[in-house]
Amino acid sequence: MKKICNGQACLVILLFVFGLLVSGCAVVRSGHDFDQNKVFLLESGKTTDSGVIALFGPPDNVLRKPLEGTTAFIYKNLTNFFVGIPIVPGVPIITLGKAKNTGYQLTILFTEGADKVLVVSTYELLEMKERLFE
Repeated sequence: MKKICNGQACLVILLFVFGLLVSGCAVVRSGHDFDQNKVFLLESGKTTDSGVIALFGPPDNVLRKPLEGTTAFIYKNLTNFFVGIPIVPGVPIITLGKAKNTGYQLTILFTEGADKVLVVSTYELLEMKERLFE
């Protein structure tokens, strides 16, 4: 029986293939953990911006429409998972592959009252469950 490679050559080949596979994978978290069960404590027309911050902490993003007197707090708890094959071996920046996002995004809209206090008008909790391969 003929040997395909000696021990050292096989090790080098295995390390190279492993390097290719690992360089095309990444897991990135964005936002912060928030308790989505607390969403049900929000009351439209009653909960203020400081009450929201007490429940969920500082928002990940704040969007304002100053002419309309509307503000949105956006909370994210997302995990991005990427699997791919690098186009240039060992350079994960140039990679072809597929990504998926999982987690939650909470968007809370506020209106500004006459006393300039922001009060919750509506809110929406989205759950993301993208499939990696379809």
